[in-house]
Amino acid sequence: MRVEATKKQRKALRAYVRWMADTLELRDWTITVVYSDAADTVESDRMASVTCTYGRKHATIKLCARFFALSVEDQRQTICHELIHCHLSGLEWQYNNLGNNLASSVFDIVWGGLKDQIEFATDAMADALAKHLPLPDVKGSA
Repeated sequence: MRVEATKKQRKALRAYVRWMADTLELRDWTITVVYSDAADTVESDRMASVTCTYGRKHATIKLCARFFALSVEDQRQTICHELIHCHLSGLEWQYNNLGNNLASSVFDIVWGGLKDQIEFATDAMADALAKHLPLPDVKGSA
């Protein structure tokens, strides 16, 4: 279900993301929040994605058009999940630096398993932490 977010809701959510980033010890990171209105810009089964810029403390969180249809509890958990990826991005960068020294088949097999474990760990930490954080106040900001 697609829910159009108002400018006030988007502004409130950006402030909430910044607050949560600070709370999760990402104070020295620049976090950019972008909204995708097109269904194909975030994978169909995901409400959000994060891209961390190699070698910099900068991340872009992309929220899909359906994000505001989530419950505020799910919004909180999703944002927490994406921000935790920032702490783990160095693992990905370090592994990718090995790419020239491993056969591509070995690199791909190990990366597949490593990526799965990073995702499981990220989600478990988000589940554990998010429930202790305040909910976003974006539904009432319209």
